[in-house]
Amino acid sequence: MSSGSGSPVSIEAPRREDGRRYALLFVDDEEAILETLQLTFEEDYETFVAKSGEEGLEVLEREPIAVIIADQRMPGMDGAEFLERAVQIRPESIRMMITGYADITAVIHAVNEGRIHRYIQKPWESHDLRLDVRHAIDAYQLAHEKAQLADALRDDHDKLRRADLYL
Repeated sequence: MSSGSGSPVSIEAPRREDGRRYALLFVDDEEAILETLQLTFEEDYETFVAKSGEEGLEVLEREPIAVIIADQRMPGMDGAEFLERAVQIRPESIRMMITGYADITAVIHAVNEGRIHRYIQKPWESHDLRLDVRHAIDAYQLAHEKAQLADALRDDHDKLRRADLYL
């Protein structure tokens, strides 16, 4: 996506209702990739990095992560297993996977079990990845708003039911 002049369109990062930045978690066993991802996003988002799936799960336990980006292939716990376990800790987080491999069986498994929002092929374009993250944040915000509306509807329904019983 670019403007008519050929220069990239700027992607403004949204803020949470309380004005704080949304949090991103990057999980990859390659230090250089973690540094690149952190440098790409740290100006607009609160960023966390983990060098393993186990370390990533620890971050998820203590931080309100909106978007998770994990490498597919890592020693120990691979990206698909990590994202499956992430669903249990932070089901509302939007999960994305990056990979340099084209293993269709692993992709299908990750999409089904880890509920992957997007699958990103290495190498990626920084602008495209920023746009993918912005779309993921939009999906996260919509899911949050939907949950709030459902809670409000449930509360209103309960109030009406109590009023009906009273009458």
